Amino acid sequence: MTSVIQRTVQFYWLRLRSRDGISNGTTGHINWMKRLSEFREFPWENKILDNIIFDSVTDKHYPVLTVFEQFQPNFMQLIDQEHKRVTDFMDSEAYSNTNNLAKSSAFAFFPKYSACQQSKWQCW
Repeated sequence: MTSVIQRTVQFYWLRLRSRDGISNGTTGHINWMKRLSEFREFPWENKILDNIIFDSVTDKHYPVLTVFEQFQPNFMQLIDQEHKRVTDFMDSEAYSNTNNLAKSSAFAFFPKYSACQQSKWQCW
């Protein structure tokens, strides 16, 4: 059986904006690789904000910021094609108190163009 993963990709033009909303500028002078490399070294606890986990990937051609929004698996089912049955996710071997499901997004930075690409998908 072939599985299908649905992904959404969007591109954004990055602009800096002041807190007063009056001035904005380009992001061409920001070294995203350096900034995200520094962020990668933060302790795990410092990368979590309102149950959203942020992390970075800096070993690729472009720096990437990853964002994981945790959600509860209540009322989620697994379709077990091998055993031809449907079971509750919370009853499966994949579920535990230390593992959570998450919706994830990735933001790839293209500094030369002051642009960012966002990809969204579900992690199961």
